[in-house]
Amino acid sequence: MILLSRFRKKFFGLAAALIFSLGVGLGLGAPAQEGDSGSVRLTVLYDNTTAVDGVQADWGFACLVETPDKTLLFDSGAKADILGKNVKALGVDLSRVNMVVFSHEHGDHTGGLSFVAETLRGRDVLVYMPESFTAGFVQKVEQVGLRPVKVKEFIAVGPGLHLTSEMGGPIKEIGLLLDTADGPLLLTGCAHPGIADMVRESGRSLGRPVAIVLGGFHLLNLDEVAIKAKVGEFQTLGVKKCGATHCTGEKAIRAFQEAYGPGFLAMGVGRRLTFRRAS
Repeated sequence: MILLSRFRKKFFGLAAALIFSLGVGLGLGAPAQEGDSGSVRLTVLYDNTTAVDGVQADWGFACLVETPDKTLLFDSGAKADILGKNVKALGVDLSRVNMVVFSHEHGDHTGGLSFVAETLRGRDVLVYMPESFTAGFVQKVEQVGLRPVKVKEFIAVGPGLHLTSEMGGPIKEIGLLLDTADGPLLLTGCAHPGIADMVRESGRSLGRPVAIVLGGFHLLNLDEVAIKAKVGEFQTLGVKKCGATHCTGEKAIRAFQEAYGPGFLAMGVGRRLTFRRAS
């Protein structure tokens, strides 16, 4: 009787944990709030694929990042109307955003600016971007009432939040780094400078290896041999979990999924990923 009772407790405990995990992964949990000291949450708002019903896929990327101290938008997708539709469908309150980050100056990452500006109308919100962004885009940000901030070097933008140095050329890019209990997390838009190089340089800047990498890896034109080598680089660099999406390419996404198994984090519009905050 005691053995059966223990079995039941263990069985139902595991079942509850699985249900909770699925709920969080698909965005069924409650969103992290500023002041919530326990979690960091990322919600994919724009992507080539969908993770839930009622949202629209499109080429581009945008992700809402909620920490106990900041709520920020990383990139804005290609089209303002699609971003708006997905935000509404997911029940996301973008008016809480107090920081915007643009990874690089390509339309599939900056195209939703008008919707973002309309949502944040009347608020003094900083918009971080690589130093190489054109004067025309900077002017556009100013005209919609937001404050552009150009980034050249590795910089802290909040507790447990950093922006990488501007990397690459001719397409220059920055990434977002978040402290989690699982280790540093790197979020990228397209990784035009080279995803492994961005992981490596981010680790140098932080003084510890990046443990989680999410976003576009820009590997869609590589053959299987080159993709396998890139996966090997990730493992050598100490990356424990990854979520490849957008411009990574289907072949490369499958390769990372096979290599990382449970450590592969599926993306797509509506995906919510929650991590414990670093202590």
